[in-house]
Amino acid sequence: METERIALSQRERERLKVLHELKQKHLTQAEAAQRLRVTDRHVRRLLLALEERGDGAVVHGLRGRPSNRKLDASFEQRILARVRRRYADFTCIAGVPQPTITAFTTDLPSRYIQRNMACF
Repeated sequence: METERIALSQRERERLKVLHELKQKHLTQAEAAQRLRVTDRHVRRLLLALEERGDGAVVHGLRGRPSNRKLDASFEQRILARVRRRYADFTCIAGVPQPTITAFTTDLPSRYIQRNMACF
């Protein structure tokens, strides 16, 4: 039998520990819900998921996948090239406001400007 390794955060380990205590009937659902700071209905959902998927049920389903909001790498490189070409003196200094580029990047999503144009 092959075992699968699952990387868990501290919060996920705590959640798993509480769910195992609940499964062994050391805790009630209400007590587990209070310790996990969720509703007792959510505790029941977590228990069902634990039975179906094992310990991996406490891990977020999108872990390891790229964000749906991530821009294509080629598009990102084209934008950075435009910025570097237009603003040759554009430098990245932590904590210092950068040149205003909103007029130049009006065709870009604002979330991209806020996230990626501060420093590259």
